[in-house]
Order: sequence, then C-alpha cells, then structure tokens
Amino acid sequence: MKYKDIQVEFEKTLEKAEAEAPRALAPKIVPEPELTDEERFARIVELNPSSAVLAAWSDVEVALKFMAEQAGIQSPGRRFFYPLSIVPKLEHMGRINHQTSALIDDLRVLRDLVIHAEGGGVVSAEDAWRFKRLADQAVAELRDSGATE
Repeated sequence: MKYKDIQVEFEKTLEKAEAEAPRALAPKIVPEPELTDEERFARIVELNPSSAVLAAWSDVEVALKFMAEQAGIQSPGRRFFYPLSIVPKLEHMGRINHQTSALIDDLRVLRDLVIHAEGGGVVSAEDAWRFKRLADQAVAELRDSGATE
C-alpha cells in the first residue's frame, strides 16, 4: 500500500510541476526602451550599412507615395509604386522643383547600386549616414512641398 501512496503523491507533484512550469520557465519580457529614429538607424548601420541605406530610401518612398496620392497621380492604397515615373510627373506638375527631383533621382541611383551590388559590403557606415542625411533632406523638401503632414 505504501507503493500506491508514493505513486499517487508522485503523480500529484508531477501535475503541480507541469502546471507551474510554464510560469516558472517563461522568459521575463522586459520592454525595450523606445528608440528615436536616429538610434534605430544607428543600430541598422552597425548591423548592415547597406540595409541602412535601404531603410533611409524607404522614408523617401513613403513621402513620394503620399505626394503622388495627393497629386492624383496614384490611387490611395495602390500596391505598386514606381518612383522613377512619379518624380518627373511631380516636377512637371510643379509639385517639386528640379533640384529636389535631381536629388531623389541621385538617391534612387545610389539605392540601386546597393541593391544590385555583388558580394555586398559596398557601403561603409559613414556612407550610410551620408545617404541618410541626403534622404532626410529630400523628405524635408517633399514635406515643404506639401508631400507629408
């Protein structure tokens, strides 16, 4: 009879351990502090400067897409977006000036070099930051032209 008591006690203790295990073993989730855009970009640069260039370019695309929708060039929510065709249209409509158009085109060419680079590693951390400054300038120009609110 002692044998059965031990087995019952073992099963009860095992069930209790199984019930408590998820709580005891669950990782403690500590929320990461909110990062500024600059801090987030710095982290990307540390990991992969080429990816940082693409992240900075995406900010330009978001501003361009918004302006294209505002100008009626592109339907809101449309999935595909072609900056190469949008920028000249915005310039022709007088929504952006020639300098902004040229800057965006230069940034697009640089972005294309990153995307199509063989072997990677073509962008230094310093170059990624330089690209970011130009991309921020383009976004600011678009904002000043009424592209973002």
